[in-house]
Amino acid sequence: MRLGRRLYDARKELCELLNLKSIILGGRIPNYHKYSDELSPREYIRRVRDKEIYDPVLSFQLSNNFLPIKILKKYLPEDESSLENAVLLQWNNIYYSKKPNTMQDSIIRLGLVQWQMRHFKNIDAFLRTGRVFC
Repeated sequence: MRLGRRLYDARKELCELLNLKSIILGGRIPNYHKYSDELSPREYIRRVRDKEIYDPVLSFQLSNNFLPIKILKKYLPEDESSLENAVLLQWNNIYYSKKPNTMQDSIIRLGLVQWQMRHFKNIDAFLRTGRVFC
């Protein structure tokens, strides 16, 4: 079994073990640039799903039972091969069981302020900053 498949199987097994409802991820469509003149992202995804077109990322995720939910525009601004597009994908845990609510629901109010918002020139600058805080 290939490494990617084993990693995805482990991810799904962990989801089942922790009784999580689903796995949701954003997946690039790196071959889209080859078809963008003739196909919309929606049509491209349909053709990959129908196995008329091979996309190394999306084909793999679909073969692992992830379902497309939505097209994500401007997902990675520097992703030229996907033309900044991605697909929101979901895998549902069929063994998920909703736990009964043992606590009384309460209403809370939450206010948030983003302080010292930073502008990044590119995704690499953003990722470098993220590593500082990890």
